[in-house]
Amino acid sequence: MRIAALYDVHANLPALEVVLEDIRRADIDHIVIGGDVLPGPMPNETLACLLSLDMPAKFIYGNGEVAVLEIMAGREPAVPAQYRPIIAWTAEQLQPDDQKLLAGWPKTVSVQVPGLGECFFATPHHEMRTRFLRASLVTTL
Repeated sequence: MRIAALYDVHANLPALEVVLEDIRRADIDHIVIGGDVLPGPMPNETLACLLSLDMPAKFIYGNGEVAVLEIMAGREPAVPAQYRPIIAWTAEQLQPDDQKLLAGWPKTVSVQVPGLGECFFATPHHEMRTRFLRASLVTTL
């Protein structure tokens, strides 16, 4: 099984489309979308593209989704001030169903790979990744 892990799309649909073409040519079996699909310039189109993939895909939310969800909930996101305008604009483009979708994405996912076992994916800011990396480091020492 071949897995592609895509992180930090940031609603850049033209770049995403190029990457997806490469993935199709590489005969990938599964995609993990590892967070930060948002914010960015083409949020609705990017979400539509990713949700209509013709192969299995799992999604993880990243700090970009967290910030957009904070704005959609009427709260101030914990991000530097210079990023707030694009986050607010992105949140304004989305519908309530998008809010439910993003809020339903997990912090981590795993994929069973024949011959390898369970492969764990997380966003870099997630606390489980830190514990996992520490355990891996201790195991390899």
